Amino acid sequence: MAVSTHPFTFLLVAVVRTILLGSCSAEVNSQFTSANRAFEEQGSPFFFYREPDYPRDCSEVGGSCFSSVSSGVYLIKPDGYEEPFEAYCNYDIDAGGWTVIIRRLDGSIDFNRTWSDHKEGFGFLSGEFWLGNDKLSYLTNQAVYELRVDIVLDNGTLCNMTYDRFRINDEWGDYTLSTVGTFDSNVACRWTEQNNPFDCNPRDVPTSFTDCNDVYDAGYTQDGVYCIHPAGWNDPPFKVFCNMSIDGGSWTVFQRRVNGSTNFYRNWNEYKEGFGDVKHEFWLGNEKLYYMTQQATYEYRLDFVWSSSPYYNKYSNFRIDIENNKYRVTSVGTRTGNRADSLYNVRNIPFSTYDHDNDGQSYNCAEGHRSGWWHGGFFYTYTSTYCEFFQRGTTKVICSNANLNGDYNGSNGESIFDHSSYCNQKYAEMKIRRIS
Repeated sequence: MAVSTHPFTFLLVAVVRTILLGSCSAEVNSQFTSANRAFEEQGSPFFFYREPDYPRDCSEVGGSCFSSVSSGVYLIKPDGYEEPFEAYCNYDIDAGGWTVIIRRLDGSIDFNRTWSDHKEGFGFLSGEFWLGNDKLSYLTNQAVYELRVDIVLDNGTLCNMTYDRFRINDEWGDYTLSTVGTFDSNVACRWTEQNNPFDCNPRDVPTSFTDCNDVYDAGYTQDGVYCIHPAGWNDPPFKVFCNMSIDGGSWTVFQRRVNGSTNFYRNWNEYKEGFGDVKHEFWLGNEKLYYMTQQATYEYRLDFVWSSSPYYNKYSNFRIDIENNKYRVTSVGTRTGNRADSLYNVRNIPFSTYDHDNDGQSYNCAEGHRSGWWHGGFFYTYTSTYCEFFQRGTTKVICSNANLNGDYNGSNGESIFDHSSYCNQKYAEMKIRRIS
């Protein structure tokens, strides 16, 4: 089993918890209870400190010493460590007792740090932080610890992974990861390669797999890479990524943007054939998309993350035309969703790339927006400054209501945007599902 290929996250937390617990005396428990009560009376339920005897980790704070503990900052002192230090203890997940070693939320803390920084730790326990390799070394060498990683995936679902024997060496051993033990995860973290060769050998691919609907109906219900062969497709089967977890599953993904690692400023033939990695950033290919949307009625769904919040749009009948007709959008159907109209004014609009200018405008819109897209149906020139325009001399131009294939985190019209103004999207995934 492999880890999910959803790479973009807007939340990551890693925690450790001892499997072999120590014990606390009644005297220590009484001292801890008194200190906790004193802080609560002062109106500070978040930060709790224990004096003068310290638990070795958050498992001892809540597991042996205290019957009811809230998540917050506590003083702990692992065996052999010179002084007690503050650690954030999580009691909200999986019975609690977790010592948090890292938290990523919003990019407010720079993690590109020196050896010394990572040794000592940095950040803020109430926000983003790294606990510190030296503390982690003492912590994980005093008992047997399990590691848990919680990640909010790009589609908003929670993925959690666990390792039952986690330990790192000391600084003399360069903080080497000495053991992790057995891996496990919830279903949101997993994807499966179907039981066909990775090269999609035609002899091994069921002819009934024309799209991800067929894959799902055959019992493959986890996100992953599968091989399909649409009706009328005369070439060998090809790989697609099937999103089986969102909105009932069975979605065939034909585009994904995650972090800008793949260049989407491509020519006509590249957009025709497809490019990128279907497990990461990619465009499936206009030729494949044409054959797929001709074989049945397909609904279309766009999921994207803007300003750290997920949004979506759905259209009831999406279809594109043959290459001779420039992969023109022939239908989109009716829209539902929680964001503005992503495919507004693309009906009957041909596809354009910088070397095939089919937009019908006086500007080369694909070159200006640095993307292959159905440009031209939405067209304005401005004197004011908006995030989605591109500059030509003194003129500010926009050719598309959405541009999901632009330069990742670009500016001046080169960014990914949707329905004007919603620029610099962090994640986008376009997909289709057969409905009849």
